[in-house]
Parts: sequence; structure tokens; C-alpha cells
Amino acid sequence: MNSTYTLKNFRIFDEQGATFEMAPITILTGCNNSGKSTITKSLMLLSDMFIRIIKDYVAGNRCYLEDYTLRLNKGIHNLGKFASIVNNQSKKEEFIIEFSQYTHFYCGKLTAKITFTTDESNILRNGRIKDIAIFNDKDEHFCLLNFNTGEAIFNFSVLKNNFFEFAHYASIYKEYSQTYSKLEEANVKQQKVSENVIHKLEKLEEELGEKYLYVFKHGIPTIYKRDNLDKLVEECDFETVSQCKSLFYIGALKWLDGYKKVDVRRIVNNHIKHSILQYCLYKEDVDVAIKKINLIIDEFYNSSFKTFHEFYLYYEDLFLRNIKSEFMSEKKDEQGSFLSKIEHSLAYQYAGLNSVMNFVKDVYVTNIDDEQFFWQQEEYRFIFIVHYMRLLESYKDYEQLIKKDVVNRWFDTPIFDAFILYVCNILEDILVDVPSYLNNISFVDANRANVRRLYAFDEHDASFNTLLQRYLNQNKIELNRSLFEVYNIKIKSEQVVTVKQVLQDGTPVFNKPVEMGIEKFPLSMDIDDSLRYNVGAFAKKWIKEFDIADDIDFNISAEDTGISVFLIKDGVKRNLADFGFGVTQLVSMLLQIDINISENQVECGREYIEPKMEQKNELDEKSKKKTVVKNICRVNYTFKNSYIVLEEPESHLHPYYQSKLTDMLLDAYEHYNIHFIIETHSEYLVRRSQVVVAERKYKDDNELAINCPFKVYYIPKPKEGKPYELKYSNRGNFIRPFGSGFFDEADNLATRLML
Repeated sequence: MNSTYTLKNFRIFDEQGATFEMAPITILTGCNNSGKSTITKSLMLLSDMFIRIIKDYVAGNRCYLEDYTLRLNKGIHNLGKFASIVNNQSKKEEFIIEFSQYTHFYCGKLTAKITFTTDESNILRNGRIKDIAIFNDKDEHFCLLNFNTGEAIFNFSVLKNNFFEFAHYASIYKEYSQTYSKLEEANVKQQKVSENVIHKLEKLEEELGEKYLYVFKHGIPTIYKRDNLDKLVEECDFETVSQCKSLFYIGALKWLDGYKKVDVRRIVNNHIKHSILQYCLYKEDVDVAIKKINLIIDEFYNSSFKTFHEFYLYYEDLFLRNIKSEFMSEKKDEQGSFLSKIEHSLAYQYAGLNSVMNFVKDVYVTNIDDEQFFWQQEEYRFIFIVHYMRLLESYKDYEQLIKKDVVNRWFDTPIFDAFILYVCNILEDILVDVPSYLNNISFVDANRANVRRLYAFDEHDASFNTLLQRYLNQNKIELNRSLFEVYNIKIKSEQVVTVKQVLQDGTPVFNKPVEMGIEKFPLSMDIDDSLRYNVGAFAKKWIKEFDIADDIDFNISAEDTGISVFLIKDGVKRNLADFGFGVTQLVSMLLQIDINISENQVECGREYIEPKMEQKNELDEKSKKKTVVKNICRVNYTFKNSYIVLEEPESHLHPYYQSKLTDMLLDAYEHYNIHFIIETHSEYLVRRSQVVVAERKYKDDNELAINCPFKVYYIPKPKEGKPYELKYSNRGNFIRPFGSGFFDEADNLATRLML
């Protein structure tokens, strides 16, 4: 499922903006000075900020979003002052970026809209975050973070149904895990497993389905700090509560269920006699409380709702549409994160019924004559209903609580506590675990490599020199090949996966990680690390594919002052400088891809290989035959999503090489999960992508939309219109035309020549 990226009021793009869907290989083409570089520079600018946020968040350092600014004068983007990057036709001193992100907790895509403005406190006049809005594909906002006031406003009604669906499957997965543990234990102890256990496991697995089985088993645990998942699942009993779909469960929802409207008052009056009113209130307040309960029942009778359940949920949804919390820290030395601040604030204000009671007392007087004023405040009516209807709980339940010395828990709202954790996890998915093009992106510019015989170490401003040093550092990494010690332990995979396809309902289908077997492992075993990527393999493969050389070699000068690059062809070793500018540019791209592969390689599981029996001393008749058991643990690897921006990769390359570039990029994506954003004017690169699409023979438009690795955007000059996607047909043709002067230019010149 591709992420979308939108720019509004940023440089050449006006307040209407432009939206781009980030495919594995996104090609940007169009006229000079049309805005292609604007897109890539914005990505580099934002990634610089998000990398700092993620680094602090993961390390557990202070992480408050108001502390982070856009460093406009840093790095490749170097955009100058804030005023210079705002669209010159705009009267607002702000710009907007939007990006979508799939989250496992929501089981769908959400979009973050971030507004940036000038940082008045900074002498460099950098940018700061003004506000963040998060909304779903129906354009329903569920969160607004205002950095001027430090207040977060939530519309929780948008997430409530998703939460209960998640909670339902979480409770099933909990049972699945417990059953699976029994199976593992039996296998470890080499005991026979009951058929009932296996049958139950199969049934639960079927009920979870592939989607939610992946979400809980692999999807959620791999994203940053998911240690609160168990807390979320165990926070309350979902089996009872999830049926009523209420975040503030009260007993009345259960004992009024199934009764007709005319019977409700009789049932309520009966519960008053056996309720905890006398425990919780002074005698003089009991009559007042009864009057207020009757006021609630009157409101229900006069409403159009058929059941009390519908009535209750209606006011709960009204209440949930305007939940407020603080997220900015007043203490500048305070540790923690903006998410922990939100969680604490929400928990403090809303999670306990004690605070709800105090809220009611503070806002509304207890005099019955003033109730009409209260009922006019419809959005707060729910707090009143919860408070007084909860007083109708039975003596029996209350006495059980007293015996357990957990009186205070009576006023807790555990389902809402779990919901707060759920919301914070979604926010973490959106604002911390941002798309890879905002946190794991490299840039290879058009002037990436100077032709030299020796690239000095001390020239840090030269991008190719720095690239060479990074490449050689990857080669020097010492791998830990020590014995892997395990005993009765199942090694869980820590997979970071690529979405290969998306089902019609929007569900991503992932490459599944390899898991360790369940056998009883010996104390030590040999490590088979043969599947680990060898640095340089991709570069060497493609330098041969381009028929330029057979191998690449590097020499460090005798004085350790720099690096020389050599290409070996037919046994002859020649300096890279002898091959010209085009080949040097190509080598720089290959080395960057190689670095990305190496840096983003992660272990995704260890696989136990059955021991092999080998015989020794077969020729020695006097000695007995001995057997040697070789225990092997094979390490499996995968590759995290990473992005590389290529600025005019076709520079100084022959048309054949330009066409070949497409195959090289496709290989890097399909085997190593590297995504590309390409600024280009190359007809041959684009044409080759069309041929690839045609050769894959997608059966229909749906399969094409899901599996096509390319997207091509034409970006005209602002006066000529908005950027648009050309869109492939399943035959490889473009549905929408290029602007003039691209594909048609060669035909126009040929026609003129003929004439």
C-alpha cells in the first residue's frame, strides 16, 4: 500500500498543492524549473527533522515536538530562510505537508497534516511545527495538536469501532498464544500433544485470519516500543465490554438489555432498592440522586431511541468528539515524550470516575432546579449520565470489591485506559514510525562525482569522497560469528517487511519472516551466516551487466591520504578516471545502492537445521566408527525500507545505459527493498519502464494498480497546470499524455527533417 505525500504553499506549489503517491520507483519528469527538485528538497528537509525525533524517542531521551525545528540552511537542501520557501503568491507565512501511513493498530491508512511556520525565537528564522492534524480516508479528523496552546483535541468517536474490532481480535490472539505455548511446551518435552489442543489452535487461527494473525504476531511487536501491547490487551475484560461497544461500561447496559422502552423505569426503580446509592452518598443526597436518575430516564423516554443502549452510546459519542489533553512540557528539562505526556494527561483527566464526579460537581450545581441549564449542554450530558447511572450497580458487586480492598477500582474506567494506550500507539505509528522517505533517505545529486585518480580523505565537502569512505567502512564491519547459545528457547523473528501486494479491502499481504523451529536446541551450535549480504556484490554484478568491467577494486594510498578506485576488465586493472565522467557517475550510484543494502540489512530469524551424521575412521578396522553431530543455526536476513533520491541519473550516459538503469533500479527494489525517487529527463529510462510493465502482463487494472513497481509524474510549469500521474495501461502505454517537448520532440525533429 503506497504512501501519499502532499506539498502545499511550498516554493513553486501553491495553497492547492500537489499530491504524489510514492511507489517503489517514483519517476518525476517535466520541464526545467517546474518543481521536481522542490519535491526532493522538501523530503531531505523533513527527514533531517524526523531522524532527530526518532533518535531521541527510541533512546528514551526528552522528545517534545515543540523542540524540533526545520534546519533550512543545513545539508543538501540548503533552502535559506523560511520566508524564501513559502510560495510567493501566498499571504500566509506557513506551508503544509501531508503524508499517509499504514498503521497495524488502525488496520488501515491515516494521514498526518503538519503545518509549519516561522520560528520567531530562532535567529536563523528556521521553521517550527504550528499544528498537526490526523484524519482517515473519509476526511474525519481524530486528532489536532496545537503547538501555540499546547493542547490536543481528539475526536475519539472516529476510532472507537476500530478499537473494539482490534480488542476483539486481541482477546482471541491472547487465547491463541496460550494454546500455542502448550504446543511448544509439549514439543520441547517430547510429549504427545492432545488433538483437542491442535483442533483449538486451528480454530483460533482460522478465526484470526491471516491479517490479524500477522498484525499481532509480527506487525505490532517490531515497531519501536511495543512492550505496552500486553498491558493494552490485559487492561480489562474485552469479552463482556466489547459487545456493548462502550468505552465507559456501566452495568445498566447489561441488565436493561432486551427490555422494551416502557419497562425501563420499572427496572431502574427496582435496581434503586438494591443499589450502592447508600454506600456512595450521604442520606440527604440520595433523594437528589434519585431525582437525577429519573431525569435521565425522562430524557430517554422523550427521545427517539428504542433502547437505553442506543441512547447511552449516542451521548457517549457526543462526549468523545471533543476530548482535550495537554502535550507540551512546561519544564524544559523534563524527560519523556510528547506521547507519554498525552497518555498521562488523558489518564489523569478522564480515566477515573472520581475525576468525572469532581467534574460534574465543579461545573454543575446539585440543585434540581438548575438541571435545565445542564441539559442544554448536550456534549457534557454523558458525564452526568455515567455518574448517576453507575450508582445503580448492585450491592453484591460492590461488596466483592470491598473484600478485595480495591474500592478505588470501582471508579476506574479500565476499558478507557486500554483505549488511551491504543490511541497513543496509533500516534506513535503516524508521528514516530513515519514513512521511510522521511526517515531513511539518501540523496545522489547530478554532480555526484568528480573524475580524479585519488579521492582525498580530508575533502569532506566532496560527496563522492564521503561516499567512498562510507562504502569502505561497511566493508570493515566485523561480524559477530560467536557460538549461538540457546536452550529450550524459541527465537522470535524481528522482521521488517515489504508489502508485496494489497488485497481489495486494503489489507497488505507481507513477506513472512522465517521462524526458528521448536526443537530442543543444544547448548551451542555453529552459525551459518552464508545468507548475509556481502558488501559490494550489487555493484560488482551491475558493473558487469553494463559490460563496463568485471570487478571493482579500491586502493588506499601509501600515505593514507586518499582512495583510488580501479575497474578490472579482462584481467587489466585501470583507474576509474580513465573511463570518463559517465562511468564515474554510474559507479557512484552503484556504491550508494550497495551502502543502502548493507546498512538496512536486518536479521529476521534463525532457522535450526537438522543435525547431519558423519562417519569417521572408516579405514581403521581396530577403532569403532564414530559419529559427529553438526548442529547448525542458519541466520536469515531481510532488508528495511530505504529510499534513494537520484537526480538525473542519466547524466553523461549512453542511451543504452539509460535504458539499462531501469532494470538496475528494479533489481535493487525487488531483492533489497530499496525504493527510488528519480528526477529525470531521460526518454529511454521512462520507455524501458513501459516495456517492463507490458512484459509482466497484468491481467487487469486492479492487479496493475497493486503490483506495478513504477509511477511516473509529469510536472508542468505552474502556469501550465498541476502535476499529474501519467498512469500505465496493462499494455505499458500511458493513459495520459506527456507535455509537449518530451516524447514528441524526436518525432517533430524527424518530421522537419523529412520535410
